[in-house]
Amino acid sequence: MDQGTPDETTLCRFRNDCVAAGVAEAAFAEVNRQLDAKQLIVRKGTLLDATIVAAASRRPPAEAGSKPSLPREPGASFTRKGGKSHFGYRVHIGADKGSNIIRRLALTPAHVNESSVADALICGDEAAVYADKAYENKHRRAALKERGIKDRIMHRSHKNQAALPHWQQRRNALIAPQRAPIEAIFGNFKRLYRRTRMRYCEFRRNLADLYCLATVYNLRRAISLMAA
Repeated sequence: MDQGTPDETTLCRFRNDCVAAGVAEAAFAEVNRQLDAKQLIVRKGTLLDATIVAAASRRPPAEAGSKPSLPREPGASFTRKGGKSHFGYRVHIGADKGSNIIRRLALTPAHVNESSVADALICGDEAAVYADKAYENKHRRAALKERGIKDRIMHRSHKNQAALPHWQQRRNALIAPQRAPIEAIFGNFKRLYRRTRMRYCEFRRNLADLYCLATVYNLRRAISLMAA
């Protein structure tokens, strides 16, 4: 079996050592600290959203369940969205409203609901939190109020409710364009950085790769903001 050239082996070892040492996460945090020092992080609010990214491995049969036993890629799982089945991961992002700089991110198997990760994406120093109806949770709304953070999470219909009251529909309509800029981040990840599919089979390596992409994205955003 071909083990690769000495240079390729050295590079692979270097990448593995960086992953184990948390270098990508540390670089992301340091870049954000410097961007904050330049007052590019404005803290008007945090935009929350998530997207599904396909696994690097070939998907197992759907009959294997939502968390199939796949020794090659145990971190991936099945989920359904838009009537289609997806096998992979869910990328969660908390972005700064106004600058669209990524402040926090998380990676989970695809079956993990975005709402379960939301609180880890809230920094605590933002003026408001903007999110779609998937993030609605009465405990989260109460916690935001207690912390003095404006609740800008959209409403969803509940059982025994034929439709949203007019005021909730109107509120959703006002929030939707405010949170929309975060979609551009996922567009960059998938189109510009070609991450419609994960690069690696190992969860930690994929997470490190995302931190690297987020760091590059934030630096590009900083250049645009300073040139404006």
